[in-house]
Amino acid sequence: MDQASLLIALLKQAGFPTADYVYGSYTMPATAGSGYSLCNWLRVGTAAQMSMVVTYSGCPIVSAPASTYTVDHVCVKVTIAGTEYKLDPSLKQYEVKPALFDLKTASGYSRSQLLQDAGGTDTTDYALNIDRTKVENRLSLYSATLRDYIRTNFPNAEMEDIVGGGHIRQQPITALAQASPPFAYTDKALPSVFRGTLQVKIDSDIDVTFNTDSLQGARLSLTYSGNNAQLWLGDTKVAEQTTGSGPTASCTLSIVHPYAPLYTRPITKTFSRNPGYSYDLSYAVYPNSESSGQINLSSRLLQNYLAAGKTNSDREVMTETLHSLGLKWTRQVALT
Repeated sequence: MDQASLLIALLKQAGFPTADYVYGSYTMPATAGSGYSLCNWLRVGTAAQMSMVVTYSGCPIVSAPASTYTVDHVCVKVTIAGTEYKLDPSLKQYEVKPALFDLKTASGYSRSQLLQDAGGTDTTDYALNIDRTKVENRLSLYSATLRDYIRTNFPNAEMEDIVGGGHIRQQPITALAQASPPFAYTDKALPSVFRGTLQVKIDSDIDVTFNTDSLQGARLSLTYSGNNAQLWLGDTKVAEQTTGSGPTASCTLSIVHPYAPLYTRPITKTFSRNPGYSYDLSYAVYPNSESSGQINLSSRLLQNYLAAGKTNSDREVMTETLHSLGLKWTRQVALT
C-alpha cells in the first residue's frame, strides 16, 4: 500500500492524473527456486516458516493450500497514451546472503560477564544502580574486538556479507505490462478491514481509537493534571478526564489487526495517579520497526525541546525521553 501510494504520487506529478489504486489478489507458489514465490518475496527461508509468517505477521491470506498462496494485494493502474497499465512497485525477487560468521562469537560477547559488569539490583519490575561506566566499557571492548576481527578476516566485505541480508534482483523492463499474470485484479476501493487500530481506554471516561497508520511512531503518552489523566499524541492533547480519582488509573491498550490474530488482545496496566508522573504508552505499529529512523527522529525532537528551553521535568522532555527508550527496546526485540 505504501509503495503503491508513492508510485501514484510520482505518476501524478509526472503528468499522469489517472493513476489510482487497484485492488485484487496474487496467487503464487510458496517456494519456486529462483522464480516468483511467497518465500522469496517476503524473504522467508522455508515453506514451514512461511506458514508461521502468514499466520502471525498480518499477511492478508485469502487461501493457503499446501503449495500455493492467494494473497490480497494493492497495485497501481494508470492510463498512458490511451492504454491502461497495471504497475506494481512492491513485487520483487531477492538474492539472499547468509552472514559470513557469527557476530556474537567474533565479538567475544558473554552474557554472564555483561551482567556481572552491570551489577546493581534486579527485581521483577525494575533494576537499580546499574554501573553504566562498566557496561559501556564492556560494550566498547566487544565493539573493538568485532571491528578488529572484520578488518583481519573480511576487510573487503559488504554490510550484507557481515550481517546477512537480501539484494533486490534487478529486472530490466523493456515494455509496460497491460496484464500481469498470475495476478487477478478488480477495480474497487481498498476495504476498510485492512486498517488496523489501537484503542486506548483510561478508566471509564477516556476511550480513543487510532488507525495505526495515523500513529507513524509518534509518542503516545499519559500524564496528569491534578488527578485527571491526560492522553497525548505528540504534543496534541487527545483527551482529558474531568473526574479522575483514586491512587491509580487503569489503562487498557487493544490492538486489532484483521490478519494477525496472535496480537488481537487487550493489555491492561495500572498507573500511579501522581501529578508529577509521566508514562509512554509504547507500541510497535509503525513502518519498519527494524529501522533506526524513528529513534533518530525522537533524538532530534528531544534536542529541539532542550534547545528551546524545556527542562528535564517538562512534559515534552520527560515523555519523549521515555518514548525514545520504548523505540530502542522495540528495535532490539525486532532484531532479536
